[in-house]
This record gives sequence, structure tokens and C-alpha cells, in this order.
Amino acid sequence: MKKNFFLLFTLFTAISFAQTKPKTPNQRVIQEKNAGALFETVNLFNSVVKSKVSELVPSEFKEYTIFSFDKSQLASFKSKAPTTINLSIPDQKSEMSLELVKARITTNDYQIIEMPSGKTIKPDDQLVHYTGIVKGEPNSVVAISFLNDEISGIISFGKESSNLVIGKLKNSSNQIIYRDNDISHLNNFACQALDNPEKESTQKQFSGNSLEKAAIKSPKIFFDIANDIVKDKGGAQGASNYIEALFNQVAVLYANDNISIRLSGIKAWTSTAPFSNDLNKYREYRNKNSFNGDLGHLVTYNYSGGLAWVNGLCGSYKYGVSGIHKSFKNVPTYSWSVLVVAHELGHNLGSPHTQDCKWNNNNTAIDGCVDTVGGCAKPGIPSGGGTIMSYCHVTSAGTNFNKGFGPQPKALIISTINSKGCVGNIQNPNCNWSKKPGNGTDIGAGSNKVYVVGTNKSIYRWNNSNWIRMSGVTAKRIDVAYGSPYIVTDKNEIYRNLSNTRWTKVPGKAFDIGGNHNTLVHIGNGNNIYSYAGGGKWNLLPGNGKGIRIDVANDGNPWIVGTNNHIYQYIGSTNKWSKKGDFKASDISISREGDVWALQLNSGIPHKYKGSGVWEKFNGILTNISVQDNGHLWGVNKNTNIYENTCVSTANIIEAPIVSALETDEVKIYPNPAKDILNIELNSQNDIFNLDISDINGKILQTHLIDTNPNTNTTKSLDVSELTTGIYFVKMKGEKKIITHKIFIE
Repeated sequence: MKKNFFLLFTLFTAISFAQTKPKTPNQRVIQEKNAGALFETVNLFNSVVKSKVSELVPSEFKEYTIFSFDKSQLASFKSKAPTTINLSIPDQKSEMSLELVKARITTNDYQIIEMPSGKTIKPDDQLVHYTGIVKGEPNSVVAISFLNDEISGIISFGKESSNLVIGKLKNSSNQIIYRDNDISHLNNFACQALDNPEKESTQKQFSGNSLEKAAIKSPKIFFDIANDIVKDKGGAQGASNYIEALFNQVAVLYANDNISIRLSGIKAWTSTAPFSNDLNKYREYRNKNSFNGDLGHLVTYNYSGGLAWVNGLCGSYKYGVSGIHKSFKNVPTYSWSVLVVAHELGHNLGSPHTQDCKWNNNNTAIDGCVDTVGGCAKPGIPSGGGTIMSYCHVTSAGTNFNKGFGPQPKALIISTINSKGCVGNIQNPNCNWSKKPGNGTDIGAGSNKVYVVGTNKSIYRWNNSNWIRMSGVTAKRIDVAYGSPYIVTDKNEIYRNLSNTRWTKVPGKAFDIGGNHNTLVHIGNGNNIYSYAGGGKWNLLPGNGKGIRIDVANDGNPWIVGTNNHIYQYIGSTNKWSKKGDFKASDISISREGDVWALQLNSGIPHKYKGSGVWEKFNGILTNISVQDNGHLWGVNKNTNIYENTCVSTANIIEAPIVSALETDEVKIYPNPAKDILNIELNSQNDIFNLDISDINGKILQTHLIDTNPNTNTTKSLDVSELTTGIYFVKMKGEKKIITHKIFIE
């Protein structure tokens, strides 16, 4: 059935994932259709007659449509937030239909922090992102975000050189859709790509061709949001929402070229940041003050264009600055901002400009939208628009987002990402299931224990090789809580086992049960939800929740598979049940780390909750599921066979390759245990390491930069006098490898 929690001190176990490849927007749509997803038609908008529009629309616009939300339809949509939708958008020529799939663009450890206060800001659960295509246009690209009464996004067609921009008019409730080539000549974006002092030239690294068709790794992108944006958006929450929606549009351009990037963190500055808009000062600050990401990026209004180091990934020059656009008059200019951020990140990920004489395997340029750099002949202007790393936005050709980066820059970026040891692999959800001996009808996993209800209804305990029968009771449902199994019998009676031999009856009647280290819940009469209050008493939870399966998270709030098979989370602070997308399930399980797993109704396919109503599909077909503390999935299928999946972990994606310092002479860390000073000695390493010291919960407490010499040992002495007594981890991330070590502080 499920797994729950046991108070146990556990050190992290590194589990590497098999490699997988990102899917383009069209591939995601096809995947969902093949899985039988219903693309529900959503009509959210009413066209507004132009003669009745009170807002001034820039005279430069030749083709545009003004529309407003249908408030009743919007309320219905927000309550459902379907995973897949068919969205109708008004357009000047005809109504467009967008086939969209809900997108998860952030990492599991994504965090928003207000600066300089250090206050953590909760991500806005009303902000929902989608990506996809225009129906009937498989080569199109769409990214859309919804927040309250606002929509923002971009649409790009393969057959047109312009892009459509959707957004809210300033000081109005109306939205607008327009073609960005009407004002592309006003975009004065200019970029300075800086050579990375730590790297050889990109020209020497790239032959012009690559056999790698897709990135198998996914760089984590971190943003600092300057004070001017924070003020304009009304604070850290509004600014982070804006950048998150912008990132959705940037990420879809990378995804369309089979490159995955994820948003890993934001720091929003409510006062002037200590690095201003100077890239060198930003680099200096960020190298001394750690951040959660592979690339650090500063966004501000107060900067004309962009600036970034080429091929900065994994070194100390992994930074860029983007001057994004507030608006043109009263109209949002998302495509301009998307271009500058995607462009500058492209430099960090290895690509020069397309006008540079560094391409085609003969030191020539790809296009001639501006004068070439390097003395080679100037090619022509590309038909159908330029690519992301070009300067074609300054010409009538414009930048066509549908073209992406173009074949050569794309291949170079993919090659760069895949070659970096500090970047984590994309998680592969299609790991194999290992069949175990025996048969069962339900299963429950705990900290280091797994129990199964046999086909004879007896309870069995796994001893790492076989099943040991536990006498005394029979059951139909089982869960593990407080480190011990809880069962529900055919008579709906509840029992728990404290010593593997003795079963004790618990007051009450249940159809299903779930628990963690301090909370026990069950589904009782009328499918109502009850929480154990102690002394043999159960309290009915308010909110009119009705369930058929139940488990409880580590915050004490239960999750249920409702009687309608939708999944709901109980919000204790409001006594309400929150629906988690339109996904339908038959069973549910929650890990010690808080990962929520469910089996899709009818298909039995495991899905993992990614947030914002999004469920990620894994492989396998089961009838019951449970999650062990180490992240392993356990399940039984319709034939009562028992399976374990050891590829799935609740830990973060492991960045590879990883070398344990305990197994190599490359590094010495002493003294260990340490009290005041910790010495790090690296043996003849030709690399630059970012060193982090973190506690057992993964919180980074110190960060340092170590520049090694290949001809001699390098020693760095660290002050650890302010660290309290306990266990810590030293993690050194270089371009070629990662070295980890456990230390003790006295």
C-alpha cells in the first residue's frame, strides 16, 4: 500500500540515475496522447472590439488582438488546473488552438529568498506553466504561464519569421497578442561575449559536428533579481513570479533543441545589491557567497543588452547579466527578454555568436546579420529569421524562436553540457523493476523493513532474501508507521506490531490506514478521514474529505485518493482539501522525504507528484505501491507478484562522476575530526574546484574556490571554528569530477 516514517538517523546514499533525454514540446504532446491523456478544451477568453478598447496600443502594431478573461471560465480552470489542455486563443486572422502540457521548470530544491533579509518566500501555487504546440503545427513552439488574471507567453511558428507575444496590458484587465516583428527594429539589444580565462577557445573545442543529438545532463540555473525589478513587481513574490514565467519561455526554446535546463533558485533584492550591475563584481560576490545552481545569472532593467563569459559552466566564470525589458509603452515585450536571457545563457553553455569566424570547420561565420568578427567574409542574411545566438534581431529578418540555436550552436552547447562533470544527469524515470520471491496483495515499507500481505492474508516480513511469516492475524491492508506495521483486517479492525511477534489491537474501525513518526490517520465509516488523538480516540478531520486510500506526509497532513479517484492534500492551517491536478489514481504512498507517489487509475502506472498539479510518469504496472526510506519503490501487480525498483531515489539527482575521497589519494582532509582549522590538500589536480561545506540536511554553510596547480600539491586551510559539533560533508565540484568527503567537527 504505502510507506511511512521512522525516526532514524540516516546518512545519504548516492544513487546515480541512468541517462535520459529531454523531450521537445511536440514530443511531450505526442507522449501524453499516446498515454491516453484527454486534452480538455478550455475557452477562457472573450475578444474585445478594438473600437471599444480604451488603452492606447502602439501605432507600430499592424496585427494584434485585444481580449479579456471570461471570469467564470477562469475560476473553473483554476480549480482544475488540468495536466493537458486544448487552449483557444483569439487572433487577428482566426482563433488558434494550443495543445499544452503542464510543465515543471524548477528543481526539487528550488528556493526563493528575499535579500538582504534572508527570508524564504514560498513559491506561488497559483502560478501554472504550460508548454506545447499550435494544433496542426508540429514544428511550432508554445510556452504559456497563468497567474491570477494574467497570461504571459510566446508562440513561434516554423513557417513564419516573427513570434507571437501574449501578455497583460499595463494598468488594464485586458490582454494582448501581437507579432513582435512589428517592433523588432526598436530592440536595441547588444551583447558582449567575454572569453573565459580558464578555458581554451571554443574554436579549439568544437570541430563543427557532433554525434550527440540531445543533452543527457540538465544545468541548474540560478537568478539574482535586481532591486529595480523587485520594486516594479511589488516585492520579492511578484518579481520571482515574473522571472519564473520568463524562464518557462526560455526553457522551452532549449527543450525544442533537446536541451534541458531547470530553475534552481532565486534571490530577489529589495535594496541595492552589493554587486550593482557589474559582471566582475557579480562574479566576485557569487564566488564568495554560495548559490544553488550551475550558472548564476543577474537580471535587471538597468542594463542595455547582455554580458556573459563563454563556456563558463563548472568554473569560476559561470555568470552572466541580462538587461531585460520592462515594456514597450504599455505593452509587454516578453520575446525581447526571452531572447536576451536565452542568448546569454547560450554563451555560458559554450556558444559564441553566429557572426563570429569560428564555425563551419573553416573559421567562417554562420550568418551575416551584422559584420563578422574575426576577419572572415560576411555571409548573407538567413531567410525565415535568425537563430538565438545571432544578431538578426537588428535586421528585418528578425529572430525566429522556432529555429532555436541552429544546428552548429546547438551541437556545441549539447557537447559542452554533456562533457561537464559538475552537471547532474537528467533523471531517468524508466528504471527496471526487480522481481522478488513470493506473492502478495498489499505491501508496506518502512525505514529498513518491508511487509507484505500474502495471498493467504497472512503478514510476511522481508529479511533481504525471503519472506518470514508473522503469526497472529490476517489482513487486507498494511502500512508502516512508527517503525512498525499497522494492518486493517477483513473486519476493518486495526492492529499494530511492536516486536515482530506480538500484535496489539488499536481502537477504531478502518478501511485504510496511514502514519508517520507522530501522526496516524485512517479512512473510516462513510469514507470519512480520521486522525488519532491518543487514548483510543479518533478525531474527524473537517473539510468533508472522502477517500478510498490514504497516506500522511512528514508535516502531519494526510493525502487521499478521493472517492472520485482524484488526489487531495489536507491543508491543516485552513482545514480544507486541495486537489492535485486532474490525475486519477488507485493507490498512494509518501516517502520520508515527502515525495508523493500514486498509481494511475486503470493503467496502474506509477506517477510522482512534481508540484503545481503535475504528475511525472514512471514505468511499471502495479496494483499497490509503497516507498522505502532509501527511496526504493515496492509494489505488487495484478498477478500478485512482488517487485522492487532500486533505481528510484528520493535524494536529489546525483551529479556525476563522483569520487569518494576515502577511496583515492587525490585529496587529503585533515585533521578529521577538526576543531578550528580544516586543511584540504589536493594532489596535482589541473582543475578549479568550488568547495562547499554542508550539514547533514544538505544546507550549504561555507563556500570556497580552490585553483589547483597540475605540477604541485595545493593546500587550502578553512576556518571551521564557528561550526557546531557534528557531522558535515565537504563537496568539491570541478570541471572534470566531483570529490566528496564526510568530516567531523568537535
